[in-house]
Amino acid sequence: MATMTPIGTYTHRAPVMFCAAGNPQDVKTWTGFGGHGNTIDDLAPWPQGSQLRVSVMSGTQVPGWVIDIIKSAAEQWASPLGETLKLQWVSSSDSSDIRISFRTDIPSFSYVGARASMHSQSQPTMNFNFGGWKDAKAVYSHAFVKRLASHLFGHAMGLPHAYLGESPFQWKADELEKLCGSHYANMIKSAKGSNRLRIMESIMRFDVPAALSTKGKDILQGGSGVDSEALNLVRSLYPPLLDACSLRSAAQHHPGFEAGWNGRAVGDRRFNVAQTSNIVTGIEKIDMGLNGNFRLNSSVINVDRGSGYTLRLGAWDNTHLIDATCNVISFHEADTRVQTGRVDWSQLSGGNERSGRQNFSRPFNKTPNVVAFISGLDTAKGRQIRMMCLLQILTETDSIVYGMGVSWLAHEPDDWTIRSGLFDPPLDPNQRERFDTREYSSPLRRDPKHMFYALSHIDVHPNKNIRLAMEVRGDYRKADAKFFTWEDESKFYRLKGVYVAALG
Repeated sequence: MATMTPIGTYTHRAPVMFCAAGNPQDVKTWTGFGGHGNTIDDLAPWPQGSQLRVSVMSGTQVPGWVIDIIKSAAEQWASPLGETLKLQWVSSSDSSDIRISFRTDIPSFSYVGARASMHSQSQPTMNFNFGGWKDAKAVYSHAFVKRLASHLFGHAMGLPHAYLGESPFQWKADELEKLCGSHYANMIKSAKGSNRLRIMESIMRFDVPAALSTKGKDILQGGSGVDSEALNLVRSLYPPLLDACSLRSAAQHHPGFEAGWNGRAVGDRRFNVAQTSNIVTGIEKIDMGLNGNFRLNSSVINVDRGSGYTLRLGAWDNTHLIDATCNVISFHEADTRVQTGRVDWSQLSGGNERSGRQNFSRPFNKTPNVVAFISGLDTAKGRQIRMMCLLQILTETDSIVYGMGVSWLAHEPDDWTIRSGLFDPPLDPNQRERFDTREYSSPLRRDPKHMFYALSHIDVHPNKNIRLAMEVRGDYRKADAKFFTWEDESKFYRLKGVYVAALG
C-alpha cells in the first residue's frame, strides 16, 4: 500500500492521510502470499517465525523524536507476537526487509507484508513524506507521525485497508490518475478493503483529500493508533507457538510390567497431557536376554482427545525382556507443524526389503524433511538382528523378521521451530561406544525445548545379550549422539538413529 501526501500548500496542519496500492514509482506484479490471494484487498503475511530487519536508509535527516515515534508504533504491532514475528533495527549499511526513507519526491507508502521481499535492497519499502515541513507549509505533530507510522506498519505486518463499505467510493478519476498513475488508480477504484477490518476507528482506514473526492471536501476517517480489531487480525496471522510434549518412559516404570521370561513383560502407563495429536513412539534402549525371540513394541492406546493417552511398552510370548525405554513426542490438535504415521511390516509386500506409499493428509508447501525410526520389532532367536528403516524397511538375508513397526515424522524443511536428521556413526565392531554430531541445516533461535530421538538401524550378533541404547544432547546449532552398550560381552556392529529438535 502507499500512503500518499497530496501536493499542495497547507497552513499549520498536516495533509490528510491517503493510501494507494504499492509504490507508484515501481510497478510490480503481485503474487499471493501465505495462500491469502493477490489482490489489493488481500492479506500478505510474512513466514511464521520471521525476524524482520528494519533500517532507516542513508541520507535521512529527520528529528530523532520522529524515529522514536516510528519505532514505538512498530513495536505496538510486533511486541504482542513474541517469537512468531520479531523486528530488529539495523544500520543503513546492513541488508534489511523493511527499508524506511523520508523522501519528499515520492508519496508516503508501505508495501503490504511479505510483498516487500519482491524489491531490491536499493529501494525503500516504506516512505514518510513530510513535505513542506521546513518551509512551514505543514505542521507534523507527534500525533500525526504516530498515526501515519501505525498505519504504515500495519501494512508492513501484512494488513490491507479496512472494509470500504458496500457502495463504491466516488473518486475524481482524472485527479486520481494524475496523482497515482493509471495502474494504481485502477486498483484503488476497484478496492473494497478487507472484510476482516470493519470498525470505523480502524487504523487501517485512510483519509481522502478534497481534490480526489466528488464531494469536494476532505473525508477524514479511521483511528489515531493501533486498534484491537487490527491487532487481533495480525495476531491471527502470526499465532503463538504451541508447545509439543516429549517424554521418555522405561518399561520397568509401567504398571503390570514384570521383567524376565514370564510372558508378562508388558505394561501400560497413563500420561495426562493436552498434546494428543500426531503421537509417535520410538525405541531408545533395549535390554533383552538371548534365550528367546527378540520382541519389543511401543504403542499408544486409549487416546482421550486433549486430555491424555496410555503408552504400552513391552514384549510378549517367548521373550526374555529385562527393560526397554522409548521416547514419545506429541502435539496439539491445532499444531500443524508436523504430520506423522506408523506402518507395520505385515502391512507391506515384499521379502527382506519392503516399502509402501504413505500419503500425507495435507500437502506440504515444499518437499518435507522426513525421519523414520523403529517403534517395534519381532525377530527370530538365534539369528542376526539386522534391520533398518529409511523411507522403506530393510533387513539382511541372515535375519528372520516376523514383524517390525516403523514410525515417521515429516515437517516443512524451512520450519523455524524444528530441525531433524539422521545419525550415522562410522562402523567399528570393536568399540562399545560410537559418537556422531550433526549440525542443523540452519541454527535454531535458541536451544530446543524438546529433543526426541530413536533408533533407526540395529545390527547385532545373536549370541550376545541385546543391551543397546542411544543418548542425544543438543543445542541451538547441533545434536550430539552417543550409541553404546554397558557390558563387555555385549557388542554391536552398527547402530543408527534419528533426532527431532523442537523449540516448543
